[in-house]
Amino acid sequence: MAATEGRSLKKVEINEILDFIEDFYPEIKVILTGGISDEEILNTFENKAIILVNSRMSELCTVIDNAKLFMGVDTGTTHIASFLGQKSLIIAQ
Repeated sequence: MAATEGRSLKKVEINEILDFIEDFYPEIKVILTGGISDEEILNTFENKAIILVNSRMSELCTVIDNAKLFMGVDTGTTHIASFLGQKSLIIAQ
């Protein structure tokens, strides 16, 4: 969920998405990823999602490849999901 400033989601937006998923798709496990600079904000959602911060590229690719759906903003991670052929929902602002 991390991105260059201007493309990243605000904390309230992430929370709304997580609440929606929890309400309508409670069986889905959500994994939030980001870099070191995202750690503080991502950790506020540790009761709603699995947090993956500053992971190795191989670990990130494995998580994306095994997901049912990738959802994110326009970042390099989104391009990785596309390369892996992952179904994606891209949030553009």
